[in-house]
Amino acid sequence: MKQPLKTNNQKAWEVVHAHTYQSGGAALPAWGVHAVGREHTDKLLTITGNRILEIGCGRGESVPYVLTKNPKQYVGVDFSKTALEQARQTYHTPITTFVQADMNKKMLFPDALFEEIFSIYGFGWSRNIPKTLSEIYRLLKPGGRFTFSWDHYLASCVEEKNGNIM
Repeated sequence: MKQPLKTNNQKAWEVVHAHTYQSGGAALPAWGVHAVGREHTDKLLTITGNRILEIGCGRGESVPYVLTKNPKQYVGVDFSKTALEQARQTYHTPITTFVQADMNKKMLFPDALFEEIFSIYGFGWSRNIPKTLSEIYRLLKPGGRFTFSWDHYLASCVEEKNGNIM
């Protein structure tokens, strides 16, 4: 059952990215329905001087923001070949790399390579969250940070009041 799910999901994203897909603002600096804006992003990510991995980078919409923070290296992973080709064409720089990878499997990076890993609306597509978290932990340097956002069906039942989620 898991292989058809992966195959169908991957095929669906290839079709989406082959057309004029735009996230509509899901990229940095917006983080979910309750924390929107650059001030939140600046608190969540350090970026400057760090090796950064983005899981589920899609077409690379977060890259312009990341590059303003002067990372040592930015690596975006996604399993859509079409999205990655678009990202490579749009954001070709000496410090950006885009790699096809499945977050549910071991990625071809050495242990403890990244100071920061983030995922905007990508991590929630994991078919095996414990396995994905284990891989993220393997890739993070000691003291590194993983930051992610994901919409949830309960989001419509939640609101922010005075900085608290209610």
